[in-house]
Amino acid sequence: MRSFSKPGPGPLVPFLETGAFSQGSTYWSTVSQAGAELALTAPDRRLRLVLLYGGAGQGRSSLQDITLIRESRAGSGATESPKLMVEQLLGTWIGSCVSYFPDGRVAAPFASELVLQRQGDRLLQLLQFGDHRLETSGVIEGDVIRFEGAPQPVQVLLLPGGGSATCPLQVQPQQPFFLELGWLLDARHRQRLIRRYDVQGNWESLTLVREEKLG
Repeated sequence: MRSFSKPGPGPLVPFLETGAFSQGSTYWSTVSQAGAELALTAPDRRLRLVLLYGGAGQGRSSLQDITLIRESRAGSGATESPKLMVEQLLGTWIGSCVSYFPDGRVAAPFASELVLQRQGDRLLQLLQFGDHRLETSGVIEGDVIRFEGAPQPVQVLLLPGGGSATCPLQVQPQQPFFLELGWLLDARHRQRLIRRYDVQGNWESLTLVREEKLG
């Protein structure tokens, strides 16, 4: 990982070996504006997502603005992926994951398995990595999938260019949360970049996941 700080108190910006990067609030304030940018790269293409939150009272911050930026290298002739659909995500995805930390540490790579199934208007998700197993269920509402069961409910937005954004509608006090940019590069390959915050609102880690679909 390479990183730099802007002159003065600017945020730390980690650049990963793939060219992916993230910048944003290192401490999440629920009484003033906070946010983050996440970016993923592919040959001659880049996808960037900016999420901004503002104070909503009672110690919470609410999602205010989402910006998706789709870029291609000039003269490359790179073609853009179509808008992401739920059906493209269904199946079993095997991932290779690496986590990076604000102090420059890099965790040992680990594997993940993500199984996504649809039952009517619900999306069933089973995530396994190491000794961890997480089962969740979300309601599909057009281009939005809402996961309401967790202490910090999140939504997944299906976006143009094969992108997806996973984020809470509101950040609750004393609850860890994450922001995620996903990118379906083709029918069998997907990348995800996950920025996590701890219960105190401190930026905790950045995880890059590269997935391949079985079958």
